[in-house]
Amino acid sequence: MQGTHSNTPYTWERFNGRVPQNAVQASDSYVVIRAHHANDWIAGKLSTKSLKAYVPFDSKEVEIQSEIEVLVPTPGSVVEWVPASNGQVPQGAVGPFGNDNVFVGRAVCPTPESTYTPGKIHPAHKSLYIPFDGKEVSHTSYEACVIRSDVTRWEKFHGRVPEHAVHASSEYVVIRAQHGNDWVPGKLSTKSLKAYIAYDSKEVEVSSGVEVLLHAPGTEARWVPASNGSVPSGAVGPIGADGAYIGRALCPYPENAYTPGKIHPSHHCLYMPFDGKEASHKDYEALVIVGRH
Repeated sequence: MQGTHSNTPYTWERFNGRVPQNAVQASDSYVVIRAHHANDWIAGKLSTKSLKAYVPFDSKEVEIQSEIEVLVPTPGSVVEWVPASNGQVPQGAVGPFGNDNVFVGRAVCPTPESTYTPGKIHPAHKSLYIPFDGKEVSHTSYEACVIRSDVTRWEKFHGRVPEHAVHASSEYVVIRAQHGNDWVPGKLSTKSLKAYIAYDSKEVEVSSGVEVLLHAPGTEARWVPASNGSVPSGAVGPIGADGAYIGRALCPYPENAYTPGKIHPSHHCLYMPFDGKEASHKDYEALVIVGRH
């Protein structure tokens, strides 16, 4: 299986014995790979010298010889390594994938090698694991791999719905707002132009720090069915301290309209603001921005 997705700013290319041009490098010594091992996809490293691949698994550094894929950004995308810690990842981080919903990260392996080495950020374990010297080495501080394109951006709300705003329905567009020292996804009414987020079991109206999600010309919003906190590859997020993603679900009668909110992976549901409450949904649709064909 080759994990190549046209709706993301990167592809996973099957390793055929050579390092692909423009492969994502964690350092001069290693490029980023993922490999299929123990019925799972796991992020790891490929040596640029020996061309051997390794993943961290079950407290060990495991050499992999088949079903290896190399991370390659799409043309025009930008690769960044963004400082993070304790299992958190910034928006645009590569992932999630695998049974543990891991992301790609890197950290400096111990001496004598002392070089940036890629591995898997495990949000539930609040750490990054890298394969090194036969072991699975953990780090609570690391750098997350972020690959960005210009398919989405956030624009400060100035009292009107901007062109190319992402609509969850004719009634609502997607926003995020600063609240409680965090960014929280929510909804902006196209009629009242009031913004709301789901927070602490309540629907909270926000009047400042509101940003509208825009998609680039030539792209469109696609809402992909998902459930129980999972998101498809290319989902818009993660956002805020909870690592939320953008989703939507039908709010209850009588409004009965698709309403945007936040997919909370660790709570295994989507929360949306409705009728003064933080309404939860196990089944929902996640937002993916794709190019028009």
